[in-house]
Amino acid sequence: MRVLICDDNVDSANTWAALLDAEGYDVRISHFGDGCVQEALVWQPQAALVDIGLPGINGYAVARAIRASAGGAAILLIAVTGYDTPQDLAASEAAGFDHHFRKPADVDAVLRLLQTGRSRR
Repeated sequence: MRVLICDDNVDSANTWAALLDAEGYDVRISHFGDGCVQEALVWQPQAALVDIGLPGINGYAVARAIRASAGGAAILLIAVTGYDTPQDLAASEAAGFDHHFRKPADVDAVLRLLQTGRSRR
């Protein structure tokens, strides 16, 4: 399974990449919102872990752009962010995220979602 990690925090992105790589996932990283969208369009991952507070376009815009792209509806989009107010959760859902985790995310819960590909849709 291809998983795209979109996080401007290099340590966080690298930690997720190492963890997912050890679990057998094919992983790529982008540290910018625009780069995340481009990588998703070209590489076509099955899942993406996306921070909301990205430089360039934010994670909400990333999710909307991915969802609007050909094949974007099939990508499991998981927000992994420090943004966790009720308004943030509503904005996350409206943007097209399937799930929303506050940092630090429950690794086991994220792995279960990736293993099952479970979407709210």
